[in-house]
Amino acid sequence: MADQESTAHDTETLATLVAGEALQPNASPALRWLADALAEAEMRTLTSADLARIDAYVGGAKELHQLLPAVLPLPRAVWYATSITAQHGTAIDMGYVAVPADGGIDVGYVALSRAHRSLIGPIGPVRVTATSMTRPVAMDDGAWREVRSATGIIIRALLIGV
Repeated sequence: MADQESTAHDTETLATLVAGEALQPNASPALRWLADALAEAEMRTLTSADLARIDAYVGGAKELHQLLPAVLPLPRAVWYATSITAQHGTAIDMGYVAVPADGGIDVGYVALSRAHRSLIGPIGPVRVTATSMTRPVAMDDGAWREVRSATGIIIRALLIGV
């Protein structure tokens, strides 16, 4: 993983790229929603130490849902961003957002492949409450897996206060 200064720069670039892409006429509703959420969000960068703390939590999805009320109500949207090196050395900037919503949070996710300068996703919004997640009707299985994983990261980050 990149050092914290580099990570902060890269993740700010991701937020800026999302905002710019959302202005395009062909921008998806998910991209526009994410850009709107980012405009109001508190920006946080996840360091390698933060990611290790998030990964250390061993509870499953049911336990995470049950713990969600511990961080509600969310006073404002939160954007978590980080840079990772994926398989085969691929550099990826990842962004996760939690937006206050009735009974829980709305979550979203986007990634940037630095090598291709292309966005992966975005996915969202998906409503998360203490008892469930509401899968959008048109969401395919791959996107659903990604947003469920992103939701785990978001809830863990909120719980540990990063």
